[in-house]
Amino acid sequence: KSKLQTFSVPAEHACSWNVRRRNSPHVCLCMQNLKNLEESEKQLAQRDREKSAVEKALRTKDDELMGKIREADTAAKALTGCLLSMNETSSNLSKTEALLKKLTEEMKSLKEAKENAAAQLPNAIQPSSSPAVGAAKPDNAPKKEDGVNAGSAQDTTALDPDTHPKPNF
Repeated sequence: KSKLQTFSVPAEHACSWNVRRRNSPHVCLCMQNLKNLEESEKQLAQRDREKSAVEKALRTKDDELMGKIREADTAAKALTGCLLSMNETSSNLSKTEALLKKLTEEMKSLKEAKENAAAQLPNAIQPSSSPAVGAAKPDNAPKKEDGVNAGSAQDTTALDPDTHPKPNF
C-alpha cells in the first residue's frame, strides 16, 4: 500500500492531500469540511442579503427624513417671513397710533382754546346770541301802513341816516 494512506491528515489540510480511497477517514473529514464551508457561505450570503436590505431601508428612511427636514426648513422660512411682516406692521401701527394720539390731543387743545376765547368775549358779542355782521335781517317783522318797519327803536336806528332818512310823521 502507499505511504499516503498510512498518514493521518489534519482536518484543516484535508483538501490538499491526494487520497485514493473513498471510505478512508480522511475523505469523510473533507466532505464534512466541504459541507461546513458551504453552510458558512450560505450564512454569509444570507447576512449580506440582510445587510443590503437593512441598508436599503436606512437609505429610504434617510431620504424621507431629509424630505421632512426640507419641508420644515421651508415652513420655518415662511414663518420667519410672516413674523418679519408682522413686526413691520406692528411698528407701522404703533407709529399711526402715536400720530392719532397726537392729533387727538391737538384737537382737544384747540377746542379748549376756542372755548376759552369764547368765554372771554363779552356776552353781547358772542356769535351764538347775535346775528353775524352783514347777515340779512328777517323780513317777518310787522310793517306799518306807510311801509316802515314796526319793530323796535333799534331797528329804525340801525338804518344809515344818509341812505335811509327818517320818515316824517
